[in-house]
Amino acid sequence: MFTLLPEKNMKLVTREYRLRLVATALALFVVATILGMVLLSPSLVLIQNREKLVTTKLDTILASQKKLLAANPDEIAKGTKEMIRLLTTRSQVTSVSALLDRIVSHQIEGVRLTALDYSLAGAGATVVVSGVASTRQVLSAFVKRLEADGALGTVSIPVSNFTKSTNLEFSLSIQVKTNTL
Repeated sequence: MFTLLPEKNMKLVTREYRLRLVATALALFVVATILGMVLLSPSLVLIQNREKLVTTKLDTILASQKKLLAANPDEIAKGTKEMIRLLTTRSQVTSVSALLDRIVSHQIEGVRLTALDYSLAGAGATVVVSGVASTRQVLSAFVKRLEADGALGTVSIPVSNFTKSTNLEFSLSIQVKTNTL
């Protein structure tokens, strides 16, 4: 190639060109590295937080397993028995509507029910039935029908409910065992 520059100057220009090329490549590498670090830092923080979360959950699970393995079998059996008792009580409560339907099915002409109150206590349940009966005989017949139903349990009605001869406002109590629900 034909140049007008002397060979000494030509080597100097070539050397300077290569130096600038290396400096530019180095600057681009530094910029790319810094840009990569800035763009990847949120991912790094996210990964570290998830690692802490997973580590915490793992520690909780391991502690739970150690506690379960160290527990007395009698305590585990008692806890399981209590859970089963709660579950069976819950399933018995779902049949409350059937119990109330059963009580209402014994209603006879001349008896108007105004309230049915259900409460669960201990080994049994109590249903308080309130209403108005047209006569003493109608109220007595209604109570006898309730007593005749063996699934309802004990029916108790205060004598004071029979004081009037017509339009008797009454309130009677039915004791029901939960295992009959």
